[in-house]
Amino acid sequence: MDYSYWNYFLSLERDLQTIGRYVEFSENNFNVYSVEILKLFLAASSEFEVVLKEIGKKYAYSKIVNAKHSGNITIKTLKNFIDETSALASMKNAEICLKQFGLFFMPVKEIWDKESWWKNYNFAKHNRTMNYQKANLSNLLKSMGSLFIANLFLYEKEFHNENCTFDENISIVLANLQETNLLELKNKSYYSFRHAAFFS
Repeated sequence: MDYSYWNYFLSLERDLQTIGRYVEFSENNFNVYSVEILKLFLAASSEFEVVLKEIGKKYAYSKIVNAKHSGNITIKTLKNFIDETSALASMKNAEICLKQFGLFFMPVKEIWDKESWWKNYNFAKHNRTMNYQKANLSNLLKSMGSLFIANLFLYEKEFHNENCTFDENISIVLANLQETNLLELKNKSYYSFRHAAFFS
């Protein structure tokens, strides 16, 4: 089992925790921006794209598998992949929260909105002088939440058990991955198998 994607996510989450020592995770601070937030926002958003492409390969999605260059795979392709793959239907409505902060998001769903953290990521990446303030805490938390969700769906494909429901498979994934420190699914029933490592 390749845990490199999850380990990288956990590394980014530790960086997010460090930011939390200086900027409280609160709606009052959602517009706060800084070079550290920018750095993590760009890294998390880029990795979200990487993980979605990896999921596409595992599901043999033709527009991803047959792309001549990874750079030719646009966000439109990735959104179509999610929309056209029944196993990913619940990705858009997956709700995450920040432990102990009372903040809740459905960050993947927002990618389909006219104003989204993904668009702000591209603004900040391609025209930083005009859009530096878009690399703010709100967009960072949503990009990290989306990356968290994408990783769960990536490993669901790895751990998939035909005898289990999708929700049970996600619970098994969470039971077998190293626990997060900040981000988690809002629905705590997914953590019912935390101490039952079925595939260890």
